Amino acid sequence: METLVFIADRALEITRSSSPLALEGATLPLVEALDSHLGALFASTYEVPGRYTRWDVGSQDPPLRFGATGRTFTLDALNARGEQLLAIFAPALRQLELPVTCDQAQQFSGVVPASKQDFTEEERSRQPSVLTVLRQLLTVVSSPQDSLLGWYGAFGYDLAFQFEPIVEHLTRPPKHRDMVLYFPDRLLVVDHRTELAQRVEYDFALNGHFTHGLPREGQVVAFAGARQPARARDHSPGEYADCVRQALGAFGRGELFETVPGQTFFEPCLLPPSELFARLSDRNPSPYGALLNLGDGEYLIAASPEMFVRVEGDRVETCPIAGTITRGADALVRCSGAGSWSCTHA
Repeated sequence: METLVFIADRALEITRSSSPLALEGATLPLVEALDSHLGALFASTYEVPGRYTRWDVGSQDPPLRFGATGRTFTLDALNARGEQLLAIFAPALRQLELPVTCDQAQQFSGVVPASKQDFTEEERSRQPSVLTVLRQLLTVVSSPQDSLLGWYGAFGYDLAFQFEPIVEHLTRPPKHRDMVLYFPDRLLVVDHRTELAQRVEYDFALNGHFTHGLPREGQVVAFAGARQPARARDHSPGEYADCVRQALGAFGRGELFETVPGQTFFEPCLLPPSELFARLSDRNPSPYGALLNLGDGEYLIAASPEMFVRVEGDRVETCPIAGTITRGADALVRCSGAGSWSCTHA
């Protein structure tokens, strides 16, 4: 085991311990654990050296969860280690001078008011938003000595409303969330290029708050298959085709540059998410795959060929996949692009 102690940007002492793992099947225990444990795995099942990702990175039982719906955010402690970390992160959150409610042991919650000033195109993403809070949280653990420690999870499209004055016309479901991120204190890391796998564990200490010696386990909630859905899809017959026809007309008039019409289908699912992820990885190998247990009975399973954005030092690379082609004589000739599935159980 290798151990390194270093100081993060805000005087936080971080102890990192790394131990090697067998490469063959290194991610399988984590995949199975995510059926009942909170956490996430980001995996590559298709590799092009220098072009696509070389890493598998994942974790289970994170101590902290950061979530947001609209401009309301929460930072929750998920175990005893999370309670110590919440106290460590709290001073940084208070510096934002936002209206917050603080249960020191279990949760920080607050609201980011919308700005009334104008922002240039270049500064638009720097408007006050829940991402402002996330940036503040990142500064607490920022260090050039570690590139893995951070927040892992899922971002929703509705985050765009934080920066654009768009009127919502569709009702969001009661459990709608725009962001769910985890702060892990242990990581599974697989480097496909060097063919090395390791477990990385972290401990933290600041101003009398520390995680050393505290258990890493979190709550276990067994997966339960979904019940029969109330409806088969969210569009009535012919409604989706009408949407496409309207889009074609808008393109012809110059009112649209790109659009992504969608239709959601619902089916009961008795298989655990780990089984769905394994089947998807086998049948659709992709450089960007993911399995996330987001809590509240929600899972995200994904396999995508799309590297939307990559940042390495001061270099930013984007390579989005977009567009369609005319369907051919059979269903094998079709558009290819990113694919993801979300699964919610009762």
